[in-house]
Amino acid sequence: MSETDSMEGIKVLLLEGGKRFPHRTREELEAKGIKVTPVEDPAACLTILESDRKQTVIIDLDLYRAGIDTVQKIHSTYPEIATIVMASLERLAVAGRSGAAISR
Repeated sequence: MSETDSMEGIKVLLLEGGKRFPHRTREELEAKGIKVTPVEDPAACLTILESDRKQTVIIDLDLYRAGIDTVQKIHSTYPEIATIVMASLERLAVAGRSGAAISR
């Protein structure tokens, strides 16, 4: 079984802030067989989660306060959903002070 075969069936909501290369993360995940749904804003992400909870969320904290608020909302409303956070070191410090549950 290849690495790509083991990743098939994984669904990811990708909410990026825009400072990074916007399509790079998506392309790398899709190359591994992961189904990626890019979302434009936190509200769209939460709307999708209402009807499909078999998602993993990758969120970029470069969305500033909206990113931190979205992580907190996902954890409180959908605790079963895995959330992966991308952030610069400065954003991790801000997230930690806000009470977001983020591990390094």
